[in-house]
Amino acid sequence: MYYFIYYFAMFMIYSFCGWVIEMLYVGFSEKKIINRGFLLGPYLPIYGVAGTLMTFILGFYIDYPFFLFLNAIIIGSIVEYFTGYAMEKIFKAKWWDYSKEPLNLNGRICLQNSILFGILGTILVYYINPFLRSCLNQIPHSILYFISGLLLSLFVIDAIISCNIIKQLKLTATALKKDYTDEMSHKVRESLANKNWSFKRILNAFPDLTFLNMKEFKKMIKKQAKRLKEKTKKLARLRKKEEKLKNKQKELEKEIKKIK
Repeated sequence: MYYFIYYFAMFMIYSFCGWVIEMLYVGFSEKKIINRGFLLGPYLPIYGVAGTLMTFILGFYIDYPFFLFLNAIIIGSIVEYFTGYAMEKIFKAKWWDYSKEPLNLNGRICLQNSILFGILGTILVYYINPFLRSCLNQIPHSILYFISGLLLSLFVIDAIISCNIIKQLKLTATALKKDYTDEMSHKVRESLANKNWSFKRILNAFPDLTFLNMKEFKKMIKKQAKRLKEKTKKLARLRKKEEKLKNKQKELEKEIKKIK
């Protein structure tokens, strides 16, 4: 039980740190403070999940910084991709879109973000984790239980409220514009933002938010599946070519040996 509480505390700390990072990054680029994230509270669970997984996995590579960095990229990319996919499935909405970024995968992840996850993961393992562990180990178990229990309760309540807000936002958007296609128009976004402060917060936090009807959602999934299939086929062809080249190289080496 203690280990669950211990790692939940780490999850919440990483989530808060992620929220701060996003606030600073967006605040610097947009020149204004925006409460980033799906939830109302000051935390981004995507960073919490990625940070906790990195804590479990990357410790095995602590003596190999390069492999640690690569695995941090992989973990961060997988978490971000499947978070985006799951949220699209649950809410029938696309929350972020990296389609315009170079080397992106279905608009859910891109190379730039993946490299940032790699850098953050490396810093986390070598500097943040040792400090966090020493701090948490100094907190008496009873106090850690109480704080974690309180945070868990607030987190669950926040998740319920936030899901309800998204549900209401989607219903209101549908009422305002029944036949929207790829994006909500500027006027619809403006109307939604003026209706409710919580709608405005979500729209500011996710400027690329796009609600999809069932037909569009199925089309998007089929399109992405087709792209993945094509990429898999290309990889298979490249592997076959690589094998042929290796075989030719072996044959040439044998011929050279015969000549010698």
